Amino acid sequence: VPVVAMMLSLFFLSLLAFSYAYRMKYCGVSDECTSNDQGWHAGRPQRGEIPQDIVQKIRQPFIPGLARKYQHSNSYSLAPIHWWYEPSPCHFPPVLVPVRCPGVRWLFVITPTYSRVTQRLDLVRFTNTIGHVENLHLTLVEDAERPSKRIERLLHDSPVSHWSHLHFPTAGQYRVKGAEQRNAALDYIRHMINSETDTYLREAYEAGVVYFADDDNAYDLQLFAEIRKVKRIGVWPVGSVSGFLFQRCVVDARTGKIRDYIPWRGARYPIDTSGFGIHVGFFLPYSSNAPRWDPNSEKRFGLETDFLTQFGLPLSDFEPLASNCTEVNVWHVRTDHHVSSDGLMRQLVNFNA
Repeated sequence: VPVVAMMLSLFFLSLLAFSYAYRMKYCGVSDECTSNDQGWHAGRPQRGEIPQDIVQKIRQPFIPGLARKYQHSNSYSLAPIHWWYEPSPCHFPPVLVPVRCPGVRWLFVITPTYSRVTQRLDLVRFTNTIGHVENLHLTLVEDAERPSKRIERLLHDSPVSHWSHLHFPTAGQYRVKGAEQRNAALDYIRHMINSETDTYLREAYEAGVVYFADDDNAYDLQLFAEIRKVKRIGVWPVGSVSGFLFQRCVVDARTGKIRDYIPWRGARYPIDTSGFGIHVGFFLPYSSNAPRWDPNSEKRFGLETDFLTQFGLPLSDFEPLASNCTEVNVWHVRTDHHVSSDGLMRQLVNFNA
């Protein structure tokens, strides 16, 4: 009996020591980022506190009045909860506490999608990639009369933390697809940011970058680190474009400015949709002159040229990123070109849909 009692005492003492060390590691105030981020925490709730406005936002739609038209991520750790909070490992059940290293720039990724044989295949790959990127809000817009329960379920099951699910049907016989869906997403993001009542969160949103991502591309995570460097409009190479191995800008070694594009197709801005990012501030004003995608544009670089012309910047003022446009971090894949659309393949691709 004394031996058993001694062993139990040692066990509980070890457990207490481990608990103390764990709490000091994850809950102590002397972590690496505290000294550098005092400004971010000034005037904010202390760790372990959940402000009432956050609790109310958890229970309400992200944007009241639009709940019927739009679907949003509703996980406990996702938007609309404030971006500098995360579940604490020091409490059970978990509570929200300020993150240790806030300040990661927001990315607003806009992706149109449409029903096809490889849609689920492409979206699973796409969402499993961007799910690794923090402070990223995905706005997925279906080209459909109503939102698909299958796509909504895919988003709920994906690792993407912040997302919105919209739908907008293409009206008429336009030359290009995706233009109206991108415009709907821009309107949504403008409303989301301008309607945010929390000063800190709105300021974080207003410093973000908009990126137009196709759902059938392949993305290296390094791309999103490059996007966060955009000041006004940044560009980078894109692989497998229009039959070419890559498309990239040529930078003048003397001036550091863009002087050419490879391949040059005669357009003013021969840049693929996936090859540029734009500061979100360009899209926030409510104006009839706000940049819009033109669904009647020409297919080959006409869509991008018509869109980028609205910003009034010459190509030489665009920012060459990805080591002066020498690194490829995004590729066109087009899985639908390699997959048969017969009944058997359709059943295989949609087996778990």
